[in-house]
Amino acid sequence: MNNINISKDNAFVEFVKRFGYYIIAGVMVVAIGLTLAIMGGTPTVIDDPGENVSGGTITFTSPLAVLELLKGFSNTDLMYNATLNQWEAHKAVDLKGTESDVFAVLDGTVKNVYTTHLEGTVVVIEHTAGLQTAYGSLANSVSLKAGDLVKKGDKIGVTSSSAGSALDLGDHLSFEVYKDGAKVDPNSYIEITNK
Repeated sequence: MNNINISKDNAFVEFVKRFGYYIIAGVMVVAIGLTLAIMGGTPTVIDDPGENVSGGTITFTSPLAVLELLKGFSNTDLMYNATLNQWEAHKAVDLKGTESDVFAVLDGTVKNVYTTHLEGTVVVIEHTAGLQTAYGSLANSVSLKAGDLVKKGDKIGVTSSSAGSALDLGDHLSFEVYKDGAKVDPNSYIEITNK
């Protein structure tokens, strides 16, 4: 009878020695998957971020005299970027404009002005109610600096093709909206349709 118990114990030990790493790896994969599903969840786009603290609705003025959509906002669906030859989420709207004046959509304070190869020259403006707007692919001639106050409708720059990540679009404005630090669909604040 002891021989039977010993051989069952040995069989279990041999099984664990042989397949233990696979079992541990499988448990880890399941644990990581569950953690990502619980913590990450499905990204959401705020449906109505236009409601401000005082109960009124925040409405942007147009960032360009004429709005013509080149590439829309995509939170989760992938869009093709011809310049970079890759599929990606596009958390901005790209608006057509050949050397067109770009205007602040709302009163605010310039938070940052910077230039990178991929984004071109960018002006970031901080507004009330946790809102920020970013205007990318501007010509390098921006005269604003951090701390400057701007009013709704003030000229902040001129469109260009300075964004190296979107050369295929030519002169345009890359327009982003942030609500409490997260990128949201600009169409929640201003109607931008393909004309």
